Amino acid sequence: MKRIGLIVHLFIISFALNGQSVIKIESKRGDVTMFPILSIKKQTFEKRNLITVSEDGKESVINLNMINKVFFDNETTTIIKHYKYNNIGGLVYFPVPVADILNIQFETKQTDVMLVKLIDIEGRIIKQEIYNVIVGDNILKLNVTGIPDGYYLCTVSLNDEQFSKQILISNN
Repeated sequence: MKRIGLIVHLFIISFALNGQSVIKIESKRGDVTMFPILSIKKQTFEKRNLITVSEDGKESVINLNMINKVFFDNETTTIIKHYKYNNIGGLVYFPVPVADILNIQFETKQTDVMLVKLIDIEGRIIKQEIYNVIVGDNILKLNVTGIPDGYYLCTVSLNDEQFSKQILISNN
Protein backbone atom coordinates (compact mmCIF):
# COMPACT_ATOMS: atom_id res chain seq x y z
CA MET A 1 0.00 0.00 0.00
CA LYS A 2 1.57 3.23 -1.13
CA ARG A 3 -0.67 5.28 1.16
CA ILE A 4 1.39 4.48 4.23
CA GLY A 5 4.86 3.01 4.48
CA LEU A 6 4.07 1.53 7.90
CA ILE A 7 5.47 -1.97 7.99
CA VAL A 8 6.51 -3.58 11.20
CA HIS A 9 8.75 -6.54 10.29
CA LEU A 10 9.14 -7.91 13.78
CA PHE A 11 7.21 -10.33 15.94
CA ILE A 12 6.60 -9.04 19.43
CA ILE A 13 6.43 -11.73 22.07
CA SER A 14 5.63 -9.64 25.12
CA PHE A 15 4.36 -6.12 25.49
CA ALA A 16 4.53 -4.43 28.89
CA LEU A 17 2.44 -1.31 29.15
CA ASN A 18 3.78 -0.54 32.61
CA GLY A 19 7.36 -0.29 31.34
CA GLN A 20 8.84 2.53 29.28
CA SER A 21 7.26 1.38 26.02
CA VAL A 22 7.99 3.77 23.18
CA ILE A 23 6.55 4.11 19.68
CA LYS A 24 9.30 5.21 17.29
CA ILE A 25 8.38 6.66 13.91
CA GLU A 26 11.15 6.88 11.33
CA SER A 27 10.69 9.34 8.46
CA LYS A 28 11.90 8.73 4.93
CA ARG A 29 14.74 11.19 5.71
CA GLY A 30 15.85 8.97 8.60
CA ASP A 31 14.64 11.23 11.44
CA VAL A 32 13.14 9.34 14.39
CA THR A 33 10.30 10.71 16.52
CA MET A 34 9.62 8.91 19.80
CA PHE A 35 6.38 8.79 21.78
CA PRO A 36 6.30 7.09 25.22
CA ILE A 37 3.08 5.08 25.04
CA LEU A 38 1.93 6.05 28.52
CA SER A 39 2.25 9.76 27.66
CA ILE A 40 -0.05 9.50 24.61
CA LYS A 41 -3.46 10.99 25.36
CA LYS A 42 -4.88 10.53 21.87
CA GLN A 43 -3.86 9.48 18.37
CA THR A 44 -5.98 10.16 15.32
CA PHE A 45 -5.71 10.01 11.55
CA GLU A 46 -6.96 13.08 9.75
CA LYS A 47 -6.36 14.18 6.16
CA ARG A 48 -3.48 11.73 5.62
CA ASN A 49 -1.77 12.80 8.88
CA LEU A 50 -0.99 10.92 12.08
CA ILE A 51 -1.82 13.32 14.91
CA THR A 52 -0.50 12.47 18.38
CA VAL A 53 -1.55 14.46 21.43
CA SER A 54 0.50 13.95 24.60
CA GLU A 55 -0.83 14.13 28.16
CA ASP A 56 0.59 17.67 28.47
CA GLY A 57 -1.44 18.80 25.43
CA LYS A 58 1.42 19.00 22.90
CA GLU A 59 0.39 17.96 19.42
CA SER A 60 2.60 16.28 16.83
CA VAL A 61 1.48 16.00 13.19
CA ILE A 62 3.25 13.60 10.83
CA ASN A 63 2.22 13.21 7.18
CA LEU A 64 1.59 9.51 6.52
CA ASN A 65 3.40 9.71 3.17
CA MET A 66 6.59 10.73 4.99
CA ILE A 67 6.66 7.69 7.32
CA ASN A 68 9.22 5.02 6.48
CA LYS A 69 8.50 2.67 9.39
CA VAL A 70 7.04 2.42 12.86
CA PHE A 71 8.56 0.29 15.58
CA PHE A 72 8.12 -0.32 19.26
CA ASP A 73 10.81 -0.46 21.90
CA ASN A 74 11.16 -1.00 25.63
CA GLU A 75 13.34 -2.98 27.99
CA THR A 76 10.69 -5.65 28.56
CA THR A 77 9.76 -6.28 24.93
CA THR A 78 11.42 -9.23 23.30
CA ILE A 79 11.70 -8.83 19.54
CA ILE A 80 12.82 -11.67 17.30
CA LYS A 81 13.29 -11.94 13.57
CA HIS A 82 13.58 -15.73 13.38
CA TYR A 83 12.00 -18.26 15.67
CA LYS A 84 11.57 -21.97 16.04
CA TYR A 85 8.09 -23.19 16.70
CA ASN A 86 6.33 -26.32 17.75
CA ASN A 87 2.83 -25.55 16.44
CA ILE A 88 2.82 -22.15 14.68
CA GLY A 89 5.13 -20.95 11.90
CA GLY A 90 5.46 -18.35 9.18
CA LEU A 91 3.17 -15.91 10.97
CA VAL A 92 2.26 -12.87 8.81
CA TYR A 93 -0.30 -10.11 9.44
CA PHE A 94 -1.63 -8.04 6.51
CA PRO A 95 -2.57 -5.50 5.20
CA VAL A 96 -0.66 -2.78 7.05
CA PRO A 97 -2.42 -0.62 8.01
CA VAL A 98 -5.75 -2.45 8.18
CA ALA A 99 -9.13 -0.79 7.68
CA ASP A 100 -11.65 -3.63 7.70
CA ILE A 101 -10.30 -7.20 7.59
CA LEU A 102 -6.97 -8.21 9.18
CA ASN A 103 -5.55 -11.34 7.56
CA ILE A 104 -3.44 -13.58 9.79
CA GLN A 105 -1.51 -16.14 7.76
CA PHE A 106 0.50 -19.01 9.28
CA GLU A 107 1.11 -22.72 9.13
CA THR A 108 0.47 -25.27 11.85
CA LYS A 109 1.50 -28.84 12.53
CA GLN A 110 -1.82 -29.80 14.07
CA THR A 111 -5.58 -29.37 13.82
CA ASP A 112 -6.75 -27.39 16.82
CA VAL A 113 -8.49 -24.25 18.07
CA MET A 114 -6.71 -20.87 17.96
CA LEU A 115 -7.55 -17.86 20.11
CA VAL A 116 -7.03 -14.42 18.55
CA LYS A 117 -7.18 -11.27 20.72
CA LEU A 118 -7.00 -7.61 19.79
CA ILE A 119 -5.73 -5.53 22.75
CA ASP A 120 -5.60 -1.72 22.97
CA ILE A 121 -2.64 0.26 24.34
CA GLU A 122 -4.29 0.34 27.77
CA GLY A 123 -4.35 -3.47 27.92
CA ARG A 124 -8.11 -3.89 27.33
CA ILE A 125 -9.28 -6.77 25.15
CA ILE A 126 -11.17 -5.06 22.31
CA LYS A 127 -12.00 -8.18 20.34
CA GLN A 128 -11.56 -11.90 20.90
CA GLU A 129 -12.30 -14.67 18.39
CA ILE A 130 -11.82 -18.44 18.32
CA TYR A 131 -10.94 -20.16 15.04
CA ASN A 132 -10.59 -23.79 14.01
CA VAL A 133 -7.23 -24.34 12.30
CA ILE A 134 -6.01 -27.25 10.20
CA VAL A 135 -2.64 -28.86 9.56
CA GLY A 136 -0.76 -26.80 6.98
CA ASP A 137 -1.42 -23.28 5.73
CA ASN A 138 -4.17 -21.17 7.29
CA ILE A 139 -5.47 -17.63 6.76
CA LEU A 140 -7.71 -16.21 9.48
CA LYS A 141 -9.80 -13.12 8.80
CA LEU A 142 -10.40 -10.83 11.78
CA ASN A 143 -13.04 -8.16 11.16
CA VAL A 144 -11.86 -4.84 12.66
CA THR A 145 -14.62 -2.70 11.13
CA GLY A 146 -15.83 -0.12 13.63
CA ILE A 147 -12.75 -0.31 15.83
CA PRO A 148 -11.24 3.18 16.33
CA ASP A 149 -8.03 4.12 14.51
CA GLY A 150 -4.85 3.46 16.45
CA TYR A 151 -2.22 0.92 17.47
CA TYR A 152 -3.28 -2.46 18.85
CA LEU A 153 -1.60 -5.67 19.89
CA CYS A 154 -2.88 -8.73 18.02
CA THR A 155 -2.16 -11.96 19.90
CA VAL A 156 -2.63 -15.48 18.56
CA SER A 157 -2.52 -18.48 20.91
CA LEU A 158 -2.40 -22.17 20.09
CA ASN A 159 -1.88 -24.53 23.02
CA ASP A 160 1.11 -23.21 24.97
CA GLU A 161 2.45 -20.98 22.18
CA GLN A 162 1.55 -17.31 21.91
CA PHE A 163 2.73 -14.77 19.36
CA SER A 164 1.86 -11.08 19.26
CA LYS A 165 2.36 -8.24 16.84
CA GLN A 166 1.55 -4.57 16.96
CA ILE A 167 -0.90 -3.57 14.22
CA LEU A 168 -2.25 -0.25 13.00
CA ILE A 169 -5.94 0.27 12.28
CA SER A 170 -6.64 3.22 9.97
CA ASN A 171 -10.09 3.74 8.49
CA ASN A 172 -9.04 6.72 6.35
